[in-house]
Amino acid sequence: MEGVAISPTEEGESLECSAKSAFRPIQYLGSKLRSADAISSEVDRLSSPNGLVVDLFTGSTVVAQTLSNRRHRVAAVDSLYFCTVLARAFLGVGREKEKDGWDNRLFDFATRSLNSNLRAIWEDWITRERLCLENKDGAGLVEMSKFIPQAWQKTVPVTKDLQNHFDAVSGFSCDQKAETGICSSYYAGSYFGIEQSVQIDELRSSIELAMEAGIVGDWAYNVALSSLISAMSDSVYSAGKHFAQPHLARDGKDLSFHEKRILQDRSIDIFTRFREKVASISTASSANELDNIVLHKSMEQIVETPEVLHQAKVFYADPPYTAQQYSRFYHIPEIIASNQTPDLQLAKGEVTRGIYPKNRFKSRFCSKRSAPAAFRDLVKLASSFEASLVISYSDSTSGITGNDRMISLEELMAICRDRYQLVQYKRLGHSYRQFNQSPSRVDGQLDKEVLVICERPC
Repeated sequence: MEGVAISPTEEGESLECSAKSAFRPIQYLGSKLRSADAISSEVDRLSSPNGLVVDLFTGSTVVAQTLSNRRHRVAAVDSLYFCTVLARAFLGVGREKEKDGWDNRLFDFATRSLNSNLRAIWEDWITRERLCLENKDGAGLVEMSKFIPQAWQKTVPVTKDLQNHFDAVSGFSCDQKAETGICSSYYAGSYFGIEQSVQIDELRSSIELAMEAGIVGDWAYNVALSSLISAMSDSVYSAGKHFAQPHLARDGKDLSFHEKRILQDRSIDIFTRFREKVASISTASSANELDNIVLHKSMEQIVETPEVLHQAKVFYADPPYTAQQYSRFYHIPEIIASNQTPDLQLAKGEVTRGIYPKNRFKSRFCSKRSAPAAFRDLVKLASSFEASLVISYSDSTSGITGNDRMISLEELMAICRDRYQLVQYKRLGHSYRQFNQSPSRVDGQLDKEVLVICERPC
């Protein structure tokens, strides 16, 4: 049945975009922090009392948080495990069972891990790094980063103790609860400092062992992991604070920016930042009085088991719609959250600059060949529940921005009209800056955010 397209809002009638109540745990591509209130307003209009709202690509959870804070029952879904960790923390899943004082007990437990065997193995490198930080020697940090041993490096000399440690880490199983050393073995000197990497490993081990010992329950475990991920996002030495690639100091390049940035990033104490994040995330978390749920599933898995969300009244979807795979930008939080040693991808026999793992989740929405069918599946899924559908999208006024859309807005609207009688789009009152840098980007071009709103399924 052909749907009805409603004209977009006129200039001056843009929806207000403010989400003061949502907490941003990490820097996230296309974050809906500014538009979460506008999205929630549409959901308010479309949802029935006590109806379930499905946030199908929950990401950093700012929309799920806002919906929950506005008294919607939320089902947060994502294909990336670390995103569901964030969702369980912020949506308060299991919070009512947590024992008072868990945070102080966790801090005490973790503090006892700060003189770990890892520190002895990395002692000489930590001493050299601290000296550079004390002397505010950014050039020294940049230079040192070229020679820090890593499990995947083939050209950097390594001591016997470190080599034995790397060998042990490469055979680590996520079922083991002992200290793993994943971050220090794979990401020290690139994404993080050496001592920062050791701290990340110490905290990751402490969180796991605290859960095993009953010091924390399910909700506090996810708060602690979310806090660690958030601290990592603050301190990561990379463009845009994402995890796609660390800054690269090429020979002959002006390194003044890198020297300043590496000092700034490496100076962050992970344990201190972790404690601050635990307090912030605990405060921002919902009480889960509405029985929010979280699912670690892809959209395709939801399609196969739709009964999981049988009470859904509204679907909100913020799928990727450019070639940028989110698993490339957030592979390190995924590795640390899942506590699994990465099996690294090789390109021409060499580890990739981003130190990417093999077998990352690849979304069909990021392929021009697959995206139309993926969007059709999305619209079919929502309509099969007789639920309304709200889709976040961004439009380019020129159509050529260096971040091409896998389908156009017109194609998306046509797909929606196949299954909904009423389809409209509304432009929001802000734009996204392009991710790509010159020369691939179009100078001065901003991508306009749009909500596609689908009502009355056929």
